[in-house]
Amino acid sequence: DDETVRFGLPFEMVRSGLEEAARRAGIRVRGYADMTPDEIADRTGLPPGDAALAADRRHSETFLVLDGDGDSLRPHLHVLGLTLVRGSRFLTVQGRHDKGTAVPVVAARTGATRTFAVGDAGNDEGMLRAVDVGMLVRSHDGSHVEMEVPGLVRLDGVGPEGWVEA
Repeated sequence: DDETVRFGLPFEMVRSGLEEAARRAGIRVRGYADMTPDEIADRTGLPPGDAALAADRRHSETFLVLDGDGDSLRPHLHVLGLTLVRGSRFLTVQGRHDKGTAVPVVAARTGATRTFAVGDAGNDEGMLRAVDVGMLVRSHDGSHVEMEVPGLVRLDGVGPEGWVEA
C-alpha cells in the first residue's frame, strides 16, 4: 500500500507559529526557509543537492537562534499547539508528534514483530522509546546525548561509524 500517512501540521502553520513565538519571546531565528541550499550545505556539511532536499519542509521547520535563548520559545509554541525539538546542531519546531508516533504504524504495515531504531540526537528520543531495541550513536563530539530510555544500547561509534556499528 503506497498510502501516505501524515502526522504533522502543514508547513505554513508551523512556520507562522515559529515566527509568532519568536516575536513573543523577543528572539531572532533563521529557518531553513530563510536559507539558500548553499547556506544549508555550508552549515550542515550536506552536499548542495541534499541541502535542497532538506530545505523542502512539509511539517516542520529547522532553524538556528540568532540571538536569545531557544528554550524561551517553548511556552509560546505550546499555546500554538507546537513543540520544540533539539537536534544535534539545530532546533526544529513541529506539531505535537515525534518520530516515535510513526513506529506502530510502520510496524503494523510491515508486519514487524520486533522493532529497532538508531538515533543520535534528542529528536530521536520518542522513536527510541517506541521500539523494542533502541540504539544511540555518539555525537560528533564523542558524547552521547542525554536521555533516559529503558534498555537503550549506547554504541561506541561516532557519527557514521556508529551507524555502521548498529
